Amino acid sequence: MLLDFNNSNITRPAQTAEFGIERESLRVTCDGKLAQTFHPFVGDPHLDRDFCENQVEMIGDVFNNPADLIRQLGGLLDEIDAELVKNNELLWAFSNPPGFDSEEEIPVARFHGAQRGKSEYRHYLADKYGKTKMLFSGIHLNVSFTDRLLQAAFVESGAKIFTEFKNDFYLRLSKRLTQYAWLAVYLTAASPVADASLGIKSNVYSSIRCSEHGYWNTSVFVMQGVIRFVLFVVAFLGLDDRADDVIERDREKYEPSERPAAADVEVAEEDI
Repeated sequence: MLLDFNNSNITRPAQTAEFGIERESLRVTCDGKLAQTFHPFVGDPHLDRDFCENQVEMIGDVFNNPADLIRQLGGLLDEIDAELVKNNELLWAFSNPPGFDSEEEIPVARFHGAQRGKSEYRHYLADKYGKTKMLFSGIHLNVSFTDRLLQAAFVESGAKIFTEFKNDFYLRLSKRLTQYAWLAVYLTAASPVADASLGIKSNVYSSIRCSEHGYWNTSVFVMQGVIRFVLFVVAFLGLDDRADDVIERDREKYEPSERPAAADVEVAEEDI
């Protein structure tokens, strides 16, 4: 069992956590075309770009209170708007991109100096998956539990080594999130319409970005113990020549968000 919420020693520290958000949005001209200007926030740790040069990524700090995080993101949006208006640009409000004529309008994010490797990695993604996928934007919600909560759960579990307990806890949690990711997308996604330039019959998806038209790998991680998980990651990164669906880096792992077949769903009682 992950956490016993009937236990007051667990429920009290469970009310605190650490939250972070990364939000991506495309820069567009006033007529809805992809902006072709350089990223205007070079050196700002809170305003970066993700895959392409015309995609702004807002990176919030880590907060214990979600309200403080939302307040910071509001300030970052004001800062972006004040800068973009100088070039008659706006932030595109949707996950799906506006129409475009060719991939020439999708410049790979330009990083220099010590960060040049980030551009090289994005060129690798463009060659492997195509540039169009770089245009999809989303929100990454990062949540981590406090060590106070995990320590309390560790004591209640009777486990011997805290580090092993913590690793196993997050692995089990990842397993559950992966198993039910399709349900979160189904219930919350609202991006079914896309421009014809994407070449996708879009009205059959609640989220094109999370469908097979987004970034997907065919293999699914093995999450049956930390050691087996690490061995699978090694194989998946091409460090083991037995892997069929090799990726270059761990961040290239993109889990499918489709509902699994009933025969593929196995939920052990101890994982709940």
